[in-house]
Amino acid sequence: MKTTTAALLVLAAGVCADAVYAADAGSSSSNSSRGRDCLFARHSHSWRVLDRQHLILWGASQKDAYLVTLFTPLHDLSFAESLAFIDGDHNGMICGDSFDKIAVPDSKVTSFPSDISSMRKVDQAELLALGEQYKVKLVSEPKAQELKRHDKKAHGE
Repeated sequence: MKTTTAALLVLAAGVCADAVYAADAGSSSSNSSRGRDCLFARHSHSWRVLDRQHLILWGASQKDAYLVTLFTPLHDLSFAESLAFIDGDHNGMICGDSFDKIAVPDSKVTSFPSDISSMRKVDQAELLALGEQYKVKLVSEPKAQELKRHDKKAHGE
């Protein structure tokens, strides 16, 4: 997992974004199903690349995980030491289906950012499934074992 401490670049962000808008944008299940979830840019903690067009972005805690899908692939994404989160609509948040973008600042391939086409919150079970699909570790081993036991019980195995 990579941290975004010094790497976070939020262009013209309104740090004092409206809390009501944040609640509406980030918590609605209809927003989530459409990939319109949001995360305050200053709360982005770390990320894990799945492929050139998908990544997991964590908020303030490991329970705040978001699956981010980019409109176009970023070819250097897998090798990025830092990411630039560009707040295109100037509301202090990074959101799916908005004007927000992600770029790889030190890219040798392209200097163009990619629009975030969707961003949706995922739970621990979805993280485990995504980790297995992309062959990356997204959930701690104890949590993975717990989720697998729970899944077996739910399916009567």
